[in-house]
Amino acid sequence: MDRYLPPRLDIGWFAPYHSASISRLRFRCHEGVEVDGERSQSVSGVTHVIKRVIGTVVVEDDIAPVRVEPDGRICHPIGRPVIQGASNVFGTQMPAQAVVQENSVRLAPPEATVPNRIRWEYALPIVGLHLIALLAFVPWFFSWTGLIVMIVGIHVFGQAINLCYHRILTHRALKVPRWLEHGFVVMALCCMEDTPAKWVAMHRIHHKHSDHEDDPHSPLVAFLWGHLGWLVVKNRETHSLASYRKFAPDILKDPFYMKLEKSYAWVWIYIIHAALFFAVGFGLGLAIDGTTAAGWQFGASLLVWGVFVRTIAVWHITWSVNSLTHLFGYQNYKTSDHSRNNWLVAILTVGEGWHNNHHHDPASASNQHRWWEVDITYYQIRILEWLGLATNVRRPRHQRHAGRTAVVVDQPVPIDSVD
Repeated sequence: MDRYLPPRLDIGWFAPYHSASISRLRFRCHEGVEVDGERSQSVSGVTHVIKRVIGTVVVEDDIAPVRVEPDGRICHPIGRPVIQGASNVFGTQMPAQAVVQENSVRLAPPEATVPNRIRWEYALPIVGLHLIALLAFVPWFFSWTGLIVMIVGIHVFGQAINLCYHRILTHRALKVPRWLEHGFVVMALCCMEDTPAKWVAMHRIHHKHSDHEDDPHSPLVAFLWGHLGWLVVKNRETHSLASYRKFAPDILKDPFYMKLEKSYAWVWIYIIHAALFFAVGFGLGLAIDGTTAAGWQFGASLLVWGVFVRTIAVWHITWSVNSLTHLFGYQNYKTSDHSRNNWLVAILTVGEGWHNNHHHDPASASNQHRWWEVDITYYQIRILEWLGLATNVRRPRHQRHAGRTAVVVDQPVPIDSVD
């Protein structure tokens, strides 16, 4: 059976075409029979539907139409259709070129996206921190200690995202004492990846609409859209108080998290932690060398490398789960999206890159479904469990359902078991 392949990358654009006129198409059916078909449509504002028929993704009302014959054959477009009057999500006219390829699918941005409406509260910090992080290329700001602090910090602070924001808060895969949970959240805020309620709501929306049009950050729109473009463009549905109440009511019930939503405390947490890095570096430099100049240099090194460069690194590592693991890799399970297991992302995220496993069983505390799919985050969860700091740890579905042999209808089935 044909596997459904990811789309080609249009790295030069944040999002694909909003409107297009597709002229004559040719289709290839499963039996290899080629038939002519003609279809012309405007995709602006069209709701895209992705569903699975006989193990194959079928797209209706999309710019990559797939035709289902009365006898059940599924026909995919082949060749390069002609695109006329195409424009991207920002309204910029784009050159005529193919939008679809054989066995590929492209999505428009979510219907609630507001073209040309930039979210400056996100765009400015993202651009600003990237620019500040360029100071790392200035030799005066470098120190080996700063480099080591940055590398260690990627894991220490990044795990507050992976373990706490993702597995504890979003999927409730385990429970930890409230004081420990809040401590993890404070560390996560030092990554400047938004407040808990916003992060959790966005991720739960992603799972509900994964790689469908309402998915806030599907890379099937475009690679850069899935990586970071979605953050800086207004979305009426996801960036609203109603959305947070609907998808993260359990988070908002916690007074501490509610306070973070109603104030700028999360911004001050990031600023204070950055100041502490500088202060510690200044004190160590002054104590070791005995000069104020050495204190300023060492403090600045820990600030640039240990805070700013580390923050940027954690951002892109987290964003790579949204983008790369929905485009590249292999699948253990046939799910209703394009999630993939990507070994490189799995290494960088210490387990989050086994994304197809996760989408198959999001409630599990472990993403390790094969012996070599190492999930260090799960090992750390087991350590917390051994210390008595983690309870209600949810094992993978295949362990929870051990002994069951019946295949449940509509349950994702491992690809290896499909003929």
